[in-house]
Amino acid sequence: EYRTARKHRVALATVAAFALVLLAGTFATAWQAVRATRLAAQERQASSEAQKHLALARLNAYASEMNVAQQALAENNLERILELLNRQRPKPGEQDDLRGFEWRYLWQLCQGNESDIFRDAPPGSFFECAVTFSPEGRFLAYSGGGRVVIRDAKSRQVVTNLPTYANTLAFSPGGHLLAAAQLWAGPVKLWDTATWTEVPVPALTNTIAPAIFSPDGRWLVTATAGTNLFQLWDTETWEPVASCPQTPFLDMCLRSAIAFSPDGKLLVTPWMQVTRDGQAGLHLWKVPTLEKHADLFPAEMPLQSAAFLPDGKHLVAGGWLGHLLVWDLESNPPHLVQQEREHTATTPALAV
Repeated sequence: EYRTARKHRVALATVAAFALVLLAGTFATAWQAVRATRLAAQERQASSEAQKHLALARLNAYASEMNVAQQALAENNLERILELLNRQRPKPGEQDDLRGFEWRYLWQLCQGNESDIFRDAPPGSFFECAVTFSPEGRFLAYSGGGRVVIRDAKSRQVVTNLPTYANTLAFSPGGHLLAAAQLWAGPVKLWDTATWTEVPVPALTNTIAPAIFSPDGRWLVTATAGTNLFQLWDTETWEPVASCPQTPFLDMCLRSAIAFSPDGKLLVTPWMQVTRDGQAGLHLWKVPTLEKHADLFPAEMPLQSAAFLPDGKHLVAGGWLGHLLVWDLESNPPHLVQQEREHTATTPALAV
């Protein structure tokens, strides 16, 4: 064996060297595998920690925005609430959904009870946004795109389209007439709701919005083009009865600050005078003479909207700064009994 080994020592040395190299390679490979396993474990741990921190940050952000949404709810700022709630919707590909009962509770509080949405007006019809129900609730009328759409309120089906622009719409108390009025160009148009044909009234040619019927239907009040006057009309004869001054620029922002009292004996109109010491508020007029009854000029704001309470004893007005004001009409002169900041923006319309 010794002689054999000496005889083949070169071959044996080569084999031994090869074995050592193979063993070293195996050891190195094993070490690299162990090292790679350790590094992968460390990376997984680091990734897990990062994910935990990210999840915690998202959870904290969610809780913070739910608190902000709750504050917005206390301010009646529904637009802000919806913005915050929509941020928490999972994005495409995201698996985690942090929304809990508090999100669903706030979301439910922000929902209206509308059952249909009608998109009959083309873009750019913002200023034509009049809408009203007929007194018995049979018809829904709204304007947009140079026409007035009449729908059956129960079936939601379109009854007809009236070819007229309208910035204000008003049904007569009996529901047999619909008055459609524009802000910048006359005339006020009347439509017979039985046939939906126009009722010609030549006297209303120079009249503009708003156009409002008294509760008993005896009177119609309109603005008049180019005169800065409100005009009271006898609906039996269509003769003018009396007039009173209107604000120098009665634009769309003030069209809802005009209303009859429930008994039809008072008319409230808006007033805004642009001078260095300008006044802004409401006038109360006696019907049908339109003699001045009272001036309601709060110190801090113009008023955009007004409505009488059903008992006729109080008048509610909405301001440009979100205030809601209430006057006691039984006192002489009327007394401002409440002024609350109800909204973060304007109050362009009120309904009681």
